[in-house]
Amino acid sequence: MLAVFLFPAVLALAVSGALGSDKEALKRIESNMKCLCDCPHLVSDCGEECGPAPQIRANIQQLLASGMTEEQVFAKYEEEYGPRIYGAPKPEGFNLVAWVLPFVVLTCGGVLVAVFLKNRKEPDPGPKNRRRRRTLSAKHRKMLNRELAE
Repeated sequence: MLAVFLFPAVLALAVSGALGSDKEALKRIESNMKCLCDCPHLVSDCGEECGPAPQIRANIQQLLASGMTEEQVFAKYEEEYGPRIYGAPKPEGFNLVAWVLPFVVLTCGGVLVAVFLKNRKEPDPGPKNRRRRRTLSAKHRKMLNRELAE
C-alpha cells in the first residue's frame, strides 16, 4: 500500500528533476553560445527583436528534450556554424593564448612596477637640495618699497 502512494511521488520528483536539469542546461548553453545574427551578444542576452535567438532557444530545447547533452548540442552547432558559436574561445591550441596572455601581461607589469618603485631613490636632503630662505637687507627693502610705491 505504501508503494502505491510513494511511486507517483517519486515519479513526479524524477520528472521535475529532469525538467529542472533541462532548464539549467538550457541556461548554461544560452550563456555560452553567441547569437548567429552577427551581433556581439550571447543567445541569453539577445532579445526577442533578434530573428535567430528565439529559434535557437527552441532548437536547443528540442535537442535537450531528445536526450542530447550540452556537449553534444555544442558539437552539433559547431559542426554546422564553426567555432564562432562559442561565447569564449575554447581553451585548446592557439586559443590558450587568449586565456593565458592577460595573466602573463599583468604579472610582468606588476613586476616592472615593483622593480621601478624599489629602485627609485629619494633625493638626498643635503645642502645642495635644501632651500635657503633669503631675506632682503634693509637697503634693498627700502629700494623695493620705493619702487612699489611709484
